[in-house]
Amino acid sequence: MTSEFGSRVDPISLEESYHNGLDIGVAENSEVFAIDDGYIEALGEDNLNGVFVRYKTLSGYTVIYAHLNKYEVNEGDFIFKGQKIALSGNTGYSTGPHLHIGVKNSSGEYINPETLFEEAKRYGLLIK
Repeated sequence: MTSEFGSRVDPISLEESYHNGLDIGVAENSEVFAIDDGYIEALGEDNLNGVFVRYKTLSGYTVIYAHLNKYEVNEGDFIFKGQKIALSGNTGYSTGPHLHIGVKNSSGEYINPETLFEEAKRYGLLIK
């Protein structure tokens, strides 16, 4: 893990900031998998997230994967836990290749993504 959830020093601005997810350092074009069943809400690209995938799990969480090179799903697609949905990258506000994972609860508040994948600490269910 290259950056944890919560308070941190931003690696670009070097100022104290709040990190709304986890960053996992991986090689570019590593396969990225869904952590739960759900459906794709949005796909896109912006200056902060770079190429991103946002999906809603059947248990009510919203998950975003950011800084991707490519997504391999379409908006509205139903996805299954463990399904490949993207390739990691280094797009957007990024200092190197990694996967950013952000998770919101049903109230729309960011939570520590590790709460959704305690059994996957090895990240084998997320990245290959």
